[in-house]
Amino acid sequence: MRLTRLIPAMPATMAVPVLTAIAVLLNFNLILPSGFCLTTDEAFSWRVASQPNISQLIAMTGKDVHPPLYYLALSGWMAVFGQSEIALRSLSGAFGVATVLATYWYAIVWIGVPGRRGGTVPAFWAAVLVALSLTQVSMAHFARMYNLMSLLALLTCGLLLSALRRPRGRVIWILYAITASLLVYTHNYGLYLVTGQALWVGWEVSCQADRAVRRVTALSAAMSFVSIGVSYLPWVPWLRLQLKLVTADYWIKPLSWKSLATVPVQVLSVPLNELPPIAWHVAIGAIVLTLLILWPWRKAAGERQTLCVFGLHVFGIAASALVAGRSLFVPRYLIYLLPLCAIPVSYWICQIGDRIVFRAVLAWLVFMAIYVLASTVETYRPVTEEGADLRRVVAEILSNSNSDEPVVTTSRSLYLVLKYYMERHRPGQPCSLFDPELQAASERHLVFASGMRTADLWVPNPAEVSRQRCWLVADGIRLWEPPGLELASARSYVIFLPSGFDTLVRVAEYRPSAARGSGRTPTTGGGKP
Repeated sequence: MRLTRLIPAMPATMAVPVLTAIAVLLNFNLILPSGFCLTTDEAFSWRVASQPNISQLIAMTGKDVHPPLYYLALSGWMAVFGQSEIALRSLSGAFGVATVLATYWYAIVWIGVPGRRGGTVPAFWAAVLVALSLTQVSMAHFARMYNLMSLLALLTCGLLLSALRRPRGRVIWILYAITASLLVYTHNYGLYLVTGQALWVGWEVSCQADRAVRRVTALSAAMSFVSIGVSYLPWVPWLRLQLKLVTADYWIKPLSWKSLATVPVQVLSVPLNELPPIAWHVAIGAIVLTLLILWPWRKAAGERQTLCVFGLHVFGIAASALVAGRSLFVPRYLIYLLPLCAIPVSYWICQIGDRIVFRAVLAWLVFMAIYVLASTVETYRPVTEEGADLRRVVAEILSNSNSDEPVVTTSRSLYLVLKYYMERHRPGQPCSLFDPELQAASERHLVFASGMRTADLWVPNPAEVSRQRCWLVADGIRLWEPPGLELASARSYVIFLPSGFDTLVRVAEYRPSAARGSGRTPTTGGGKP
């Protein structure tokens, strides 16, 4: 019994609505309720996307580690749907749904038999696997560029594969060039994927026996890749700056034998997941690599494309690490390769003829579905509970402070999230960051430093500070003492923050020493903003 017999031949008129329904349920099920506090990365996305003009947005992005396309898309999305948590995250949810549908389309192209039962059924199961990926679902609830990257990776691979089968189809080559240009402007890892595609095209051209077809294919491909390179030239100076800043200082430590030994642990770790890391996206890489080596190949173009793309990523990441002097590898950066993994695995599984093996595979799929649902609930349960995040801190400040009393934090991570909620609920109240390290931010890469403006920094002036109360928010036990003020009250919270579970955040009220004891006494209540 084969997996293709489990469901009848499913035409696109049925498969697409079914996959859309599954993807919508999984990608939007956690952002429609009250939701959870923005993470620092999401607050950074909001800060960049909310810039008043494109030049400031691009400059702020250029001093970080990513290209600007996602932030431009988010800026337009916010202009239409607003700046609430749901609005910010729903863009990633939309990309997540599109990724599932793009997986179905690319799988049909990859298999190469779009009108046959043997092509639509594996394509359907590949899309289901992507929809059930915990990492893909998690990123759909995260206002970052990773699901857009997954979508564009699928589109570029599918378009290029279609173009090589119809080398005289100019429209397909143009669509590929446009999509690939968008890809490299979404994430710097897109350069690895496009370079791998270029190597694959060279492989296919060299294997082409017809000289006329080989010449047309080579010319069309060359024009496409040249246009991609020309479109990327304006970003090259920013890329060089990013590499310079990261080389000088970054949150990932410089290369050493010890840091290299931790890479396998990073690969096997599941972000934002407290359950055992036994998910298909953990084992899928090993399965794909094993099958690419041991499976009796069809010698199809799709399989060669997969091999080139994956091989170039291994080489590119290693080369970049040597150039930068530190590992630039972060596991979540590679989630866009997961749909590319799911397609060959689904196709190979559907070729299983042994009944015992088939039942084992079916049981594995059922287990993965149950695991993903349970893991998703367990992952987000702590952060969706009322009072489990930074909004509890904001509620206290709003309840006990006046609109002219400054709120100061000594943490860049806290500041971005705090600034987001303060601007939404009391935009007129001063909210500042005290961080002397930012004075040298132009010479090295400080995390989230590019999301700060000069007006965000607080330079203490004892003559002015001593006249009014201020509020200090810090992530830890030790508090920095504002000059000219005395501690009036303090309260600690154990909340969930991007820096880790059970983060200690302390809110302290400072008053002028002469006025201590006078004025209204602060309360400890406060409603949820």
